[in-house]
Amino acid sequence: MLQAVLTDGVKRILDQFRECFRIRIIFDDAEGHLLKSGMDQPDSRYCRLVQQLYSPQPCLDDSACGQNTALREGMQCYQCHAGLMEAVVPLYGDGCLLGYAMIGQIRSKRQMPRHVARDWKERYGTDEMREAFLELEYVSPHRLNSILGLFSILANYIVDRHMVSLNADHVLVHATEYMRSRVHERVTLEEVARHVDRSPYSISHAFRKQLGVSFKGMLTEMKLNHAEELMRDNPNLTVTEIAERLGYDDPFYFSRLYRKYRGEPPSKFLEARRLGVSPQPPPSG
Repeated sequence: MLQAVLTDGVKRILDQFRECFRIRIIFDDAEGHLLKSGMDQPDSRYCRLVQQLYSPQPCLDDSACGQNTALREGMQCYQCHAGLMEAVVPLYGDGCLLGYAMIGQIRSKRQMPRHVARDWKERYGTDEMREAFLELEYVSPHRLNSILGLFSILANYIVDRHMVSLNADHVLVHATEYMRSRVHERVTLEEVARHVDRSPYSISHAFRKQLGVSFKGMLTEMKLNHAEELMRDNPNLTVTEIAERLGYDDPFYFSRLYRKYRGEPPSKFLEARRLGVSPQPPPSG
């Protein structure tokens, strides 16, 4: 299994987010294993006590469920079994799942769940759980929505700037760098193979084996990502102009390709940008 590699820039973003908002932020790899926590902060005392009370498994199940739903539907915000808010967004690079950015252990309620208070009191007979819950800073619904919006922007920024990568072998690294540098041209498998001094078959096989995607699929994803960068930065461009900048002579072919991979035509993306519409964060809870 290939491992995601975080740049120093991503690590600084996680550290600074934690420092500014006092909210736990982490990056998990594609298998759900922790790679980095902002400021290297552990779980809160409240979460550690909840895991002591119920075992860590419910927390792991919450995270896995959130990640799986995010894979199908995009960024998710949900309440965990301990009554705290969490959010997760999957990060992709050139068609490959790199991992998940997550924020959590956010207290958006004044009182902790009754079942947690009851179960702790019955087992331990102390107020330690309530004290730990109140140690978490209360975050109002309005502030939570703002934090979710910024979190979504940061996730997109990390992807757009290619700040996370996979530790593929050096041949694939050079191949994908070459493809990305010529995303505005017609690039063939044979051309890329010559550039890295390998056969077309070996390059095609390496893409499928190590990245789980075909050469054509990787190239298409790069072009569509670049198309969306162009549309975000230049919403007055036409679909024909965007197609030309990607090396497509036929704008209708580009539109069909975009719809196939994104589920909507590029004209809809452009219209939203011209109207200044941006995705809204999911409602809290």
